[in-house]
Amino acid sequence: MIKEIVQTYACSKCGLCIAACPEKAISLSGDYSPYVDEKCTNCRICLEVCPRSELPFNEIKKNLNTVNFPKFEEELLGPYNRIVLAKTCNNEILKRCYSGGVTTEFLCFLLEKGYIDSALLTDREHDLSFCGHPVPFIARTRENIIKCADTKPCVNPILASLPVDGDRVAFVGVSCHTEGIRKAQWLAEHGDKSKEICKHLIGNISYVIGLNCFFSFGRNGVDRLLAKVGLKEENIEKFFNWKGKPVARMHGGKEIVDFGDEGDFSNSNLGCFLCYPSYSAKLSDITFGKCISEEWGWNDVIVRSEKCDSIISEMEEKGLITIKAAGNEKSEILEALLEANVFEVDAVGYGGFLDTGKFEGSLPGTSPMPQQEGSSIKGINRIRLIQAVRRDSFYKIATTERKKRGILNPILK
Repeated sequence: MIKEIVQTYACSKCGLCIAACPEKAISLSGDYSPYVDEKCTNCRICLEVCPRSELPFNEIKKNLNTVNFPKFEEELLGPYNRIVLAKTCNNEILKRCYSGGVTTEFLCFLLEKGYIDSALLTDREHDLSFCGHPVPFIARTRENIIKCADTKPCVNPILASLPVDGDRVAFVGVSCHTEGIRKAQWLAEHGDKSKEICKHLIGNISYVIGLNCFFSFGRNGVDRLLAKVGLKEENIEKFFNWKGKPVARMHGGKEIVDFGDEGDFSNSNLGCFLCYPSYSAKLSDITFGKCISEEWGWNDVIVRSEKCDSIISEMEEKGLITIKAAGNEKSEILEALLEANVFEVDAVGYGGFLDTGKFEGSLPGTSPMPQQEGSSIKGINRIRLIQAVRRDSFYKIATTERKKRGILNPILK
């Protein structure tokens, strides 16, 4: 059953097992972990669909390449046609979005062109300027798509909402979600007990849209972080990451940037340590994020499919988005760092956590955003850098430390 995945901190809390259970025996516990009740018949479908039990990553990627026709592929970036910076030209969306608004604009365009009739998105649990508590939302209008703009940085079992009614559905999620969708699509062709169930769950998904994600907070992780400085959600106008650090902007404009110990992972979703090295949702059709530009208000756009490439071009031609080059100059510093394997160190103390239940470390020397303007690692190399840190300082360390102790490790093929 899925129980061992949960008990060993391997669960990403994506929610796919809940949607796939034929007996409806799995529900969400208080921290959004799957909970199996007495209706379970031990059919093991939950384990078959779980992307943290086994993920045929390379076979899925190979199959995707036969339909997406990417022009390039790198280990750190995944398959892609082009990588650009972009932002919406719509002020309504800009005011509502996290940064750039291109994800929202892209979805609105898909809907208005009839490419989709529904989208499985993430909304706020509370009607506040900022809410860190995500809830799944099925959008069928432009207004509802815009309503779901902005980040909700806590763990989100959105796949529990599958299937979605509609003929042509778009899905938006971070790497663990896109891997769950892609595994279900693979099982719909190659599965055993789950084959027909997976066809039912994802057979109408037309676009898989990825979002960059370095780490998710636990269900109440943002609440606990804000509580360190005496704040609550209702005090916050906007919450975002800038130069690798969380920033809370209060109503009135004051910004809080010091939340104490950066090595404290108690507010995080512990399953994120085992995220397959895919900060930029490599298995998506297109990935949106915010890390390349030193200027706020632009999205990174990694176009991974021929069809999305055409859509982005059409949106630019119609004046819906502005595009500029991301910059891809050679970085000798990045090459030297990677060659020296400087990130392959247990800086956050994951091994100690497995032994004691506590983290005693600090973040790696390189955080998701450079710490100074004018950093020597710029443009697309920032994504390569973040991906390397994500792979080496977290995934490789976590799997190594778990193997030493005989603890379950996800199978990545």
